[in-house]
Parts: sequence; C-alpha cells; structure tokens
Amino acid sequence: MQLKVKAIILLIPFFTFACSNSNVKEYKVLSGHKSDILTLAFSPDNKTIASGSSDKSIKIWDIETGKVKLELDGHSNNVSALSYDLFGKNLASSSFDSTVRIWDTNTGKPIINFREHVLPVNDVKFAPNGNFIASASVDKTIKLWNKKSGKVIEDIQAQLTSTVKTKSISFSPDGKAIASGSTDGSISLWDVFTGKLIKTVRLDTGVINTVAYDPDGKSIAVAGASQSIKILNSNNLQEKFDLSGHSRNINSLAFSPDGKSLISGSTDKSVILWNVETGKKVFSFNPKLGAVNTVAFSNDGKLIATGGSESDVKLWELSSLK
Repeated sequence: MQLKVKAIILLIPFFTFACSNSNVKEYKVLSGHKSDILTLAFSPDNKTIASGSSDKSIKIWDIETGKVKLELDGHSNNVSALSYDLFGKNLASSSFDSTVRIWDTNTGKPIINFREHVLPVNDVKFAPNGNFIASASVDKTIKLWNKKSGKVIEDIQAQLTSTVKTKSISFSPDGKAIASGSTDGSISLWDVFTGKLIKTVRLDTGVINTVAYDPDGKSIAVAGASQSIKILNSNNLQEKFDLSGHSRNINSLAFSPDGKSLISGSTDKSVILWNVETGKKVFSFNPKLGAVNTVAFSNDGKLIATGGSESDVKLWELSSLK
C-alpha cells in the first residue's frame, strides 16, 4: 500500500505540468537582449514584433525567421513601453530617461524625440487613428501630443496628490477616452478632447500595473499588486468579474483580437489565459522566463508573446482558445 501511495504522489506534478502546457506550443525563442524584457508589441501585419528592455535597447524581430530586423538605440534608461501606429510605419517608445521617441520602422531612424515630461515615462500609446499619442509619466501628467509635430494637444494633470503616479494607460477603441491606472489603486477615465476627468474609482488592487480596454470598448481589465484581475464595465467602472489565479503581482494584460480571451503575466512566473465571457481560467503555463513582465497577443490571435526577467522573448502558438 505504501508503494502505491508514493507512485501516485510522483505522478501528480507531471500530470499537472503536461496539462498546463497542452494548449500552447513554443514557436520561436528570440535571443539578443542583454537584460530583462519589459515591453512587447506586435506590428499590425503580424510580420514583426518589437521588444524593449532594461538594456536600454529596442529590437524589431522578423517573426518568420526569428532574426533581428532592426535595432533602435537612443534611450539612456529602461525602455518601459512600445506602441505601433495604425499602419505599422511608426513605433513609439517610452523610457525612464523621461523621453518618448517615434521611430521609422522601415529605416530604424528616430523621427521625434519628445521631451515634454520631466520625470520617467511609464507608458505610451498611439491613438486608434494613429494621429496622436498619449504618454503617462511619474511627473503626474498624461500628455496627448501630435505625432508629426510633437506639440502637446492636452496636458492632463492626472493625479491630485504628490505620491500617486500613473503606471498604465489604454485608449478606448473609438479613441474618445483614456483609461489610466495608478499607484493608489485608482482607475480613471479621461475625455481625450477636453482632457477632463469623466469618472474615477478606487479599487482594492493596490498598485495598478496594467490596464487594457477590450476590442469592443465595453470592458476594461485592470491588474496589479493584488494578484487578481478586475474586469470592469467601461461606462460606470462597476466590477463584472474578479479573476483569481496568480500568486504574486500581475504585470501585464492583453486581450485577444476578438475580445473573448485575456492573457495575464505575473511575477509568479506564470501566464494565464482567461475566458472573459465566463470569467473562468482556460489554462496556464510557465514560459520559463523568470518573472513575466510583459505579454502580447498577435493581431490575428494565433500567437502569444512573453518576456520576463531573463533576456529572451518567447513566441507561443495557440492550439485552442476554447
């Protein structure tokens, strides 16, 4: 009897590991950075993916070959966020060096070096129409600015206290609003055209690390230090689901293109895929990258990208989203 019990105990971890990874298959490992991967962005045509690192560099990779297509150097501190424009011709990057840069993705040359922030920039996003950019900084502002001229259109004073900072921003799909998540656990909605606050709610998440609108604009996903993900109604910021499954900070969220699924990456070294319609976990896996800092969905929904406290980017093929 004792031998049978031991055999069962040994088989359980293997069975759990196998089931956890049966939904994804490693497609490519992109090696070339010298330090942590902090941010990832797929190009709109799914042919390339951009990665930003604490080694201060940005690399644009050819997904089919797994080779570096362009290396963008210019930042003097961590690259905190990346965002492609609508057509993939320009890439915006934010950095802890307090600047935002726009790059030509054909030549790798910088087009604009935006220096209107006075402290590190945590996040940057192209508007859905691609004509202007939002950047959020430790200086307590969210700046909306023209991508061609670099001139500020709206200067949102996003925080009311000296200690609260904006960590993450996301445009609504129609481009009319920006959601921002802050270090005090507050989620706020801002009118893009007036810069005025629409609504704010303080959640029990602790520090908010990441916010994301879903593709139809009806929901906003929010996560951070609390180890759970809040799915909120985008109109009134009321909670629809609370997704629990991670055991440490959640650092990154990304919706699938159809809006039915959400992926999350955590300091607990795991990635979880969720069914947003039911609020249930579909599967989880360990990409073996240490703490997972960033996740991204390809625009055709076929690939997941992960980056973490090691220097590799890993691409994963999805076998099923059911």
